[in-house]
Amino acid sequence: MRSGPLTRWLASLLIAGLLLAALRPAKASAAQEDAQTEQDIQDGIALRKQGNDEAALSLFLALERRNPGSVRVILHVSAAAQATGRWLLAYNYLHKAAVFKDDPYYVRNRSAIKSVDDAVKQHVGLFRVVGEPPGAEIKLSGDVIGQLPLAEPLPVELGSYTLEVSKPGFYQLRRNVVLTSGGALSQELVELKPNAGPPPPVPPPAATPQQPLGSPRVPDRAPTWWESRSVTWALAGVTLAAAATSGIALGIREQKVDRWNNDDVCLDHAAPERTRQSVCGNVHSAADSAGTLALTGGVVAAVFATATLTHWLSTPAHTEKTTADQPRASCGAGLASITCSGTF
Repeated sequence: MRSGPLTRWLASLLIAGLLLAALRPAKASAAQEDAQTEQDIQDGIALRKQGNDEAALSLFLALERRNPGSVRVILHVSAAAQATGRWLLAYNYLHKAAVFKDDPYYVRNRSAIKSVDDAVKQHVGLFRVVGEPPGAEIKLSGDVIGQLPLAEPLPVELGSYTLEVSKPGFYQLRRNVVLTSGGALSQELVELKPNAGPPPPVPPPAATPQQPLGSPRVPDRAPTWWESRSVTWALAGVTLAAAATSGIALGIREQKVDRWNNDDVCLDHAAPERTRQSVCGNVHSAADSAGTLALTGGVVAAVFATATLTHWLSTPAHTEKTTADQPRASCGAGLASITCSGTF
């Protein structure tokens, strides 16, 4: 059976009717959505007129997420953000709206847009960090803003910040920066220094072998000249020399005294008028000199004996090498005497 022209005409009419039925809900839905968007915009404007800019900003942001390409909504977001002091948010949305600068709505409101832009520029500046090494992470008051090298300056609200630049293997840079010029570019130059890394570990000191009992003591360090036993023996030698000199002088004095007291020697019986002094004056002088020498030698001996004993007792034990082939000596103090003995 062949279809005629009438059949084809009826089929075309049926398809057109179906398409029209399908398009009507879509147009109605688009119109309804435009009406809802317009109502939301008017609600946001009403909130701003009431001074409730925070609520208006929240409404416009939600509306912008549903209509990301609406220049009208974007501009309302920037204006509400500027009214609430969200300067960086207002700056970003103004630049987003600038893409639509040829849109009739943008052109009609260019004067109002410029007023918002001028106010925002007084609170936002451009910030850039340049330097080395590439790949170093940049933080501004704890927030990561990029890595070296930055592709372009970043908008930042004016104020004080802590700049941190770091990269493994380099010393971290940390400094305070202050942005005070709105709409201008602030630039920081940085250069991280390589970190040589921690110093190599110090090896532990070698263990000192324990000295067997009964073995000769070896000094931990070389003794000074004052700590050596030669000083002790020198002091002892001076003591003995002084004591010997005192003893000899004392003996001479006793001889001179005996001579002085001898009447047969120091009296002239042939001339009674002559005194003992005139006959044996030289003997008396020699006795006095010998007595002075004996006393001086005794004092010197006592002083050096005390020094000898003090040095012997105060010399650290570790400075003495007491081996079998070295001389050993010991001293002891008695009543009005010092006794020393030793083996050689």
